[in-house]
Amino acid sequence: MIVQFPSPNPEWARKEDPNALGQWHKYYSTHPQYVLNLLRKGGAKIQMLPATTWKCRSTVSFDCFIDGHLCKFDFNDHEAINRDEAEKYRCYFKFHYHKTHDVGPRAENLFPFSPVNIHDWDLYWKLAPTITYRAEGKILNNQAPAGNAIARRKYVAEILRKHYGKELDTERYPKEEFFKLIRTASAIVCVPGARNNMLDRGQGQQMLFGACTISPKLNTRLSFHSLLMPGEHYIECKPDYSDLITKIEWVRKNKNQAILIGKQAQRLFLETSTPKRQLDWIRQCIHRK
Repeated sequence: MIVQFPSPNPEWARKEDPNALGQWHKYYSTHPQYVLNLLRKGGAKIQMLPATTWKCRSTVSFDCFIDGHLCKFDFNDHEAINRDEAEKYRCYFKFHYHKTHDVGPRAENLFPFSPVNIHDWDLYWKLAPTITYRAEGKILNNQAPAGNAIARRKYVAEILRKHYGKELDTERYPKEEFFKLIRTASAIVCVPGARNNMLDRGQGQQMLFGACTISPKLNTRLSFHSLLMPGEHYIECKPDYSDLITKIEWVRKNKNQAILIGKQAQRLFLETSTPKRQLDWIRQCIHRK
């Protein structure tokens, strides 16, 4: 696979004024870099070109050429897709794709793509054999209140503090320490970000390490149109979190089932979202008949 990929443009980087124009690469280190890391680790041949090679001027998507075909990666947290624009792409890869994207004009060009999870795959493969989820220990809720999730995450954290006190861990940690917390965690509570039904980056990472997580129902599809099924890959709580304590106590009382759910989640991600599998998916989509 040969990929022409946009280089980061300093003039398009994040500016001090969040409302200033021209910040098209303000999320480059998160989303485009995630895709670039996948492509490199998966064995694609990468040619870095100036971002001005493409007409795309967006803070939530970027264009590239893959095996000579124009493709787009859309990492917008929200659901809207410009279907008229999608027509010019061989593949329009959408993070947080869900079933409503299956219908409508140009649906044949649209494909789900597993959203941001692991950036450093060498670190993941190093740590994965050393991290075993046993469904024992503290309740984890290590998410920063931000964006559309500020009110929800503060609300959930307060519920957990009142009920669990010192049994709860809500601190923020460097990435490697965050991953290692899974070893001594019982229930892991994840409050989604921009929308209350989307897969959060941290939740995806915890699933990749085999942890059982609790969240409202997720509608995000992974690559290969794979679905995250409640009761199979995570524990579903109500969208208002009114049954959250009940779900946590279920995990604590049913450790073997929680461990199985974590293993099934990990298996799904390993089947769909590693660099090799993501390249297989891109290749399958681009070279479809």
